[in-house]
Amino acid sequence: MHAGRMAYKVTVRRRAVIAGNPGGDARGDFADAFVARAALKQKNGFSRVEAGLLENMNVAVLRVYSSAQSRTITIADRLRIEGPNLPAGDWAVDNVSLPDAARRHIEITVIQRIGG
Repeated sequence: MHAGRMAYKVTVRRRAVIAGNPGGDARGDFADAFVARAALKQKNGFSRVEAGLLENMNVAVLRVYSSAQSRTITIADRLRIEGPNLPAGDWAVDNVSLPDAARRHIEITVIQRIGG
C-alpha cells in the first residue's frame, strides 16, 4: 500500500441524534458526516482460508491521514467507499488503530457482507 496514493473517496456515515430522545443516544438513520481520501488494500481470501476464517465478507484495510475529523471514526460508523475495482455499498468498521504519529495516518479495518 502506498501512503501517497489516496485514490479512494470515503464518506463517513453516522447515526443522527433524534430531537427529544432521552439520554441523547444516536438512534436515527445513518447520515453523511464528512468525506476523506484514503488508500485501500483488500485482503485476499487465501490467507483467510489458511487461518480458518472463511466467511462471507470482503475485508480491507483503509489508510487515512490523521486529522481532527478522522480521529473521531469509531466502530459505530459506516463507510461508503468509492474508487476503482471496488464493490458498491457500505462497509462496517471492524477495527480502528491508534494514529501513527511518525507517518500521520490511521489504519482502519473494514468489512462488507456478501450475499445474505
